[in-house]
Amino acid sequence: MPRPTILITSHPDDESLFFTPVCLTSGPLLILCLTTGSHPPSVGAVRSLEFESACRSLNADGAVLDSPSLPDTPVPGSWSSEASASAALDFLTSESRGFMSSHAGPVDVVTFDLGGVSGHPNHVDTCRLAMLWMSSTAPGDAADRRTLRTLVTLPPWVKYLAPVAAVMALLDYRNARVCNPLRCARAMREHRSQMVWYRYLFVAFGCYSWVNFLREQRG
Repeated sequence: MPRPTILITSHPDDESLFFTPVCLTSGPLLILCLTTGSHPPSVGAVRSLEFESACRSLNADGAVLDSPSLPDTPVPGSWSSEASASAALDFLTSESRGFMSSHAGPVDVVTFDLGGVSGHPNHVDTCRLAMLWMSSTAPGDAADRRTLRTLVTLPPWVKYLAPVAAVMALLDYRNARVCNPLRCARAMREHRSQMVWYRYLFVAFGCYSWVNFLREQRG
C-alpha cells in the first residue's frame, strides 16, 4: 500500500524534473517547496503559479515558501543562517500539520540527498534542513510515524542514460520507484517558463524521468 508522502523540494519544477516517479507511486501527496524560484526575482510569481498547475497534474497538494531568508541562488552557504533554518522549519511544521492529522499510520518524507542530484547548493541545503526538521520537530504525534527517504544522486554516466537506470531498477527494485517518462514530460509542460533546450534533453534522456532510487535515512 503506497504511503502518504511529504515531498520537500527547493524550487518550483523540482517535483516534476526529479521526483515524478515518487509523485506517481506515492499515496496522498503533499509537496512543500522552499522557494518561489525567483532567480531572477521577476519570475517568482509566474513559477509559483506553474507549481500549482504541476501539483494538479501530479494529483498533489502543494505549498510554496516565499522568504528572503531562503533565496533561489547557486551561491553555496546562502541557506546556512539561523534565520534560514527557522523559516524552513516553521514552514514545514505548519504546512504539514493538517496533512499529518488527516493520515493515520506511517508517512514518508522524501527529499534530495546530500549530493543534491545536480550538486545545486539549494538542493543540498534542502536535504540538511529536512534532516534538521525530522530531528527537531514533531507535528502532532508525527515523530514516530515519519520516515525520511532521500533521492539517490547517481553518477553522470547513469544520470543521462535512462536504459542503464532501468536495468538498475530491476536489480534494486525494493528501493526503485518507476514511472512512464511521458508523465514527467506532462508535468514539466506546466513549467513553461523553465523549458529551455537542456531541460528538454534532461526529460528525454535523464534517468530521473523514469526511475527514482530512494534510501532510508536513520538516526
